[in-house]
Amino acid sequence: MRRRSSVPALPSKHLSTLSLSLIFIRNRPFAQPGGVSRKCGLQSLPNNTSTEFQMAQINRICVVGAGAIGSLFAGHLSTVTATTVLTRRQSHACDLNSMGLQVSGKSDLHSDIIASTDPADLGDVDLIIIATKANAVEASAQRLAGHFPNAAVMTVQNGLGCEEVVARYGDWPIISSVTFMSGIRHSDTHVEYELDTSTWMGPWARGRADYELVQQVEKLINASGLKAKAFEDLLPAQWSKLIFNAVVNSVAALTGLPSRQGVRPTRRVSGPGSPGVRCHG
Repeated sequence: MRRRSSVPALPSKHLSTLSLSLIFIRNRPFAQPGGVSRKCGLQSLPNNTSTEFQMAQINRICVVGAGAIGSLFAGHLSTVTATTVLTRRQSHACDLNSMGLQVSGKSDLHSDIIASTDPADLGDVDLIIIATKANAVEASAQRLAGHFPNAAVMTVQNGLGCEEVVARYGDWPIISSVTFMSGIRHSDTHVEYELDTSTWMGPWARGRADYELVQQVEKLINASGLKAKAFEDLLPAQWSKLIFNAVVNSVAALTGLPSRQGVRPTRRVSGPGSPGVRCHG
């Protein structure tokens, strides 16, 4: 059954932050900012009637970056809480404001989205997810500087070190995360949910986010229909994802195959020294 998201009235001045970064504000009232911007169809989100899920501490989320992963987060999270998107291109924001965001594949839903290229248009948020590529994290953090002082940020990039980059631009509690889910971005307003595997998350070891906050984010993501798992120490998981990507991406680059097909076991190779090895072919 197709789900259509609608969320508690969110003024269009709400939100901001990263490709897999989250921002969190503790116990803040759902303020109605004055002077709602109407650029590119920017407007308040409708009341939420699609879910009974409630979370006292995380009521507003901003997803920074709306590629495949960012769109999957935004599309699903908008079914359980007020969600906005910070985009790089004005045309992308306009399309999301006018047409919403469609998720197909493993999920079937359509979400009303508030989007802008300017963090000031999105108001305050409780959680920021930075879902850009790793090489765009610093530019995203620069745009967020001076905004959302009471929020928390979650980074969702492959590799190591993005948290340090974000911390240069604001004193946010930072959650580290890596994701194994994947999607195919068909357009600015349509993403196909392909691989429905988990996002792993934990407090950044050098920051001030606590494990309780991470567990709140875990519950919210799981309630949205995505999968998440909280860890008190994420560093081993980050290294495992880095090693996984080094192997899988290398195979994909050398063979020209999509990453999932390149590592798909299809036949067993038997022989001295290699019992149980499976190869593509």
